Amino acid sequence: SKKEEIKKNLLAKPYIKAQYEREKAFIQSVNDYYKESYLLNSGSGDGNLFRFFVEKNLHLLAKNATLNYVLPSALMLEEGSLSLRKEILEHKRLNFFYSFENREGIFNDVHRSYKFALMQVQNTQADSTHKIKTMFYKTNIDSVYDTNNIIETSLEEIATLSPSQLALQEVRDKKDLEILAKCYARFKPLSLEWLDFRNELHMTADKDLFIESFSDDLLPLYEGKMIHQFNAEFSEPSYFLDSTAFDERLRSKEIHRLKQDLGLNNKEYERLLEGVLEGKESKMTKEELEDSIIRYDREFFRLGFRDIASDTNERTAIFCLLPKNVGCGNTLWVSLPKRYVRDSSGTIKTQAVSYKRLLFALGIFNALVVDFIARGMVQIHLNKTYITRIPMPQPNDDELDSNESYGFIYKSALALQLYNDKAGDFEDLQKEFGIDKGQIPSTQKAYDTLRAKLDIHIAKLYGLSKEEFCAMLESFKVLNDKQPHYIALLKSLWE
Repeated sequence: SKKEEIKKNLLAKPYIKAQYEREKAFIQSVNDYYKESYLLNSGSGDGNLFRFFVEKNLHLLAKNATLNYVLPSALMLEEGSLSLRKEILEHKRLNFFYSFENREGIFNDVHRSYKFALMQVQNTQADSTHKIKTMFYKTNIDSVYDTNNIIETSLEEIATLSPSQLALQEVRDKKDLEILAKCYARFKPLSLEWLDFRNELHMTADKDLFIESFSDDLLPLYEGKMIHQFNAEFSEPSYFLDSTAFDERLRSKEIHRLKQDLGLNNKEYERLLEGVLEGKESKMTKEELEDSIIRYDREFFRLGFRDIASDTNERTAIFCLLPKNVGCGNTLWVSLPKRYVRDSSGTIKTQAVSYKRLLFALGIFNALVVDFIARGMVQIHLNKTYITRIPMPQPNDDELDSNESYGFIYKSALALQLYNDKAGDFEDLQKEFGIDKGQIPSTQKAYDTLRAKLDIHIAKLYGLSKEEFCAMLESFKVLNDKQPHYIALLKSLWE
């Protein structure tokens, strides 16, 4: 807030404001130039210099010549490099892509968590039999000389595991690739029709709403760092919101979503409101009518997950159920809890996503096997693009009611969330699903045991054998170091 105040005071001075506007215009013109000149970078979010260099050099290649590069490994993994990846994989020949972590200081002046890759692209069309040599997570450059480290893949295999993004999956060995292929063959990737996510408030653009001092009439602003798996009380909020100002900020978005859900353009929407108002005996303004129709997301329980993530942390995917009446910053993705529909009489109502579905998704997304899938594609951010690449069961509400296996998942997920619910935010769900006190873990040991049973249950749902499950566990290096007792518990409870 102090930085914002200093910036505001400086910009109040005409000569500084003029300089600021000139620099802003210059930066924009540079960005526009790059987007117009480098077509494989258009529509890829913020410009990134390494992508511009790759595109330029691809155009300089003679027929059959090769481009040999040391560059960020994000090229073959991140969402923003999709156009470049498609060009390389579909119109060139990627001979090898060897990815390294800088943990042992291969580059002394680069951060130790940074990932880079050695890559060779040949300016010729690859045939259907071409195999791409890959390796990942290496920390010593001499690894390239050991052929046992090489994992071969093909464009067909890449498209099977990542049809929309054509992203390589980071795996440690061939066994990991086989497990991933088995998971993708088992279920379809998440459909946003089944469960969708979005950001609510932006930590910079909406900062004027954020209040730093707490009072009882304010709502907490949730950020990614405040949650952990099954735990909405991992840390205290730093900011709070006035509910009236919060709703007012989201009002126009909510009306836009209403129109989208009902498939109405602006004129059709206005006619609909006029028709409703004519049928009202009491006088009501258009704004009052809209306020009586719309419902804000904060009125519902929602599923949230952290945006900031890492494939080398103890866990990568961090999901939990969020209490009602909270706001969410953009470091936290939250589920869409409802949609607008019209009943048989034409009345506009909200249709909520069932809490069974949310709890089922909570259990699945926090499972080790799903974490294993996610860390094959995630580097430092987990967003909706990655979530929609995860294969998972997506039962309808009737199937959730009738399938005993699915029932175990959503009830166990709720019990785990209730264990961490010291504030009593989810007591309504406890009553709704008839979870008595004896079903909620009372000790850390009981909590770990239920989590382990849920992890195993979901791994078997994906069709993994005990051998594959244990091989998968070996890839969680930090989890093995920090929680060896949990790894041992998983192995002992498999049968």
